[in-house]
Amino acid sequence: IQAHNNLGGALLNKGNTSEAISHYKKAIELQPDYFQAHNNLGNALLNKGNTSEAISHYKTAIEIKPNDPDAHNNLGVALMNKGNTNEAISHYKRAIELNPEYPQAHNNFGSALLNKGNTNEAISHYKTAIELNPDYAQAHNNLGFALGAEGNNEEAISHFKMAVELKPDLVDAHYNLGFALGAEGNNEEAISHYKMAIKFNPDHFWAHNNLGRIMVQKGAIQEAVDHYRATVRLRPDLD
Repeated sequence: IQAHNNLGGALLNKGNTSEAISHYKKAIELQPDYFQAHNNLGNALLNKGNTSEAISHYKTAIEIKPNDPDAHNNLGVALMNKGNTNEAISHYKRAIELNPEYPQAHNNFGSALLNKGNTNEAISHYKTAIELNPDYAQAHNNLGFALGAEGNNEEAISHFKMAVELKPDLVDAHYNLGFALGAEGNNEEAISHYKMAIKFNPDHFWAHNNLGRIMVQKGAIQEAVDHYRATVRLRPDLD
């Protein structure tokens, strides 16, 4: 039974999600109350975009082991994907109650709170996540975004810079840094980060759109046209 679960984990790490799912399901078929297999199957299903089925397995995992912080955090992520923010918040809270030093749960709770408009409380949880794990790139990016929303652009920029230093392929951090730098009038550095966002995600229409605007200001009209063409191709209905 454990062999199926372990093989599923190895396959998932290799990117063979469908095959991993089949082994997790086999483990559960052999032992229906196998907590780890339900939790891992939830992760694999979420990875495939099967959010409703993932939620079902996370809930089963919690029924088997009610005090597991990982299962509560994972269920919160899946519920957020479905737009069930309030229910997600309750599971993030439970994960933190069970393990107050859980950086991912603090980060995810912060994002749920930000989604609800509770920016100050979100900032507090992002900061806690970073205190617990100073190298947590996504938390730096999220904190930067929340600080920017509060008008703290200078502090936001420092966290975006830390995020891209820690994880150079973090697309959102490059885009957010470009936006924040542009707002400060630092167009040259903004261009660099918008281009990095596009390098890692060529379909990032907002980065193309904002680059087009800066290129017009610089008088680089052909480059502006190229980026605006990309924007129209990727998002024809963009206002």
